[in-house]
Amino acid sequence: MELLPLIRQHLYLEDDTIIPGLGGFSSRYYPARLIPETGTVIPPVREILFDRSLQHNDGKLQERVAQECGTNLSRARQLLEDFVNELKQKTALGQKVLLEGIGYFYGDENGDVLFRLEPGANLNLDSFGLPPIHVHQLVPRTAIQLNVPGRKGRISTSQVIEKQIHEEPVIQEGKPLKRVLIAIPLLFLLALLPNNPELSRRMTHERATLGPDPSLFMLEYPEVQPRETSKEIVYPIVQAEIAAQEVQEVIETPVIAPEAEPVSEAVPEPPTVQTGKYPLVAGLFRNEENANRYADELTGKGYPATITVTPSGFYRISIGSFDSLQEAQERVNQIYQEDPAIKPWILK
Repeated sequence: MELLPLIRQHLYLEDDTIIPGLGGFSSRYYPARLIPETGTVIPPVREILFDRSLQHNDGKLQERVAQECGTNLSRARQLLEDFVNELKQKTALGQKVLLEGIGYFYGDENGDVLFRLEPGANLNLDSFGLPPIHVHQLVPRTAIQLNVPGRKGRISTSQVIEKQIHEEPVIQEGKPLKRVLIAIPLLFLLALLPNNPELSRRMTHERATLGPDPSLFMLEYPEVQPRETSKEIVYPIVQAEIAAQEVQEVIETPVIAPEAEPVSEAVPEPPTVQTGKYPLVAGLFRNEENANRYADELTGKGYPATITVTPSGFYRISIGSFDSLQEAQERVNQIYQEDPAIKPWILK
């Protein structure tokens, strides 16, 4: 069961995972939610569901096995077949095959392989490592009870606020008397101002000197001088006439370039590209040298081997392509009979 860690990694990275001959996993997402009864905040969760009817091989898990094990797709497919056979044997004997942190495979009374998800398993990488958070219950403001000195029992904050609003303001005695004593000297000074011209003149002069100098607000602007525009108008017109004459002279003397003799170049014929909808793949290699060696071997046996670089960086060797799936399958069966060492598969 050496492929279990690799399959576990693939389940975390892909939303859908199909194990050929066993079944497939599909993802279901749940957003973060709050449980009011317990005050618990659950982070976003991704769970997986197992379906035995998903038997179609999409090639994703096979390519990952080939990449991680450093082998070709044919060998990766054989490793997956061995894994499925071993897993079915163990579940038939009543054993459980564990995927650590996710769940386990087991067999039912009919001999079918089932999968049970581990409680609390979360495959969402965005919330990986986030535990459920417990928050304190929020208490309404009016429900808070206060201890008031000199009063038996407790009252709520709403009662305290209502009492403060309806209470009459308390007027403190003694402050109006202080204000009257301060205002008497001011009234006395105001009464003396009309009868004392010297005092009025000094106060007016001192207050006037506190302002800025009025000359600061007077700005002198230079007088606007008339400009002569006759020369400026004539000059561009003359230049335009001269430029027009030069352009006319240039146009009147055209230059005729000699015609170049056509040179015939040998155009290489485009390579033949397989246009079939269903290509036959004979191997997948990480090393280009190994891919070329195997392609030469297939060509020597009479198979039209071509090499294509996949987006993941592998060198894929194809030995033909067909427009219909039936024709491709017939060719695969024919190759199996001609040379059992070659195990091609159909890329769908």
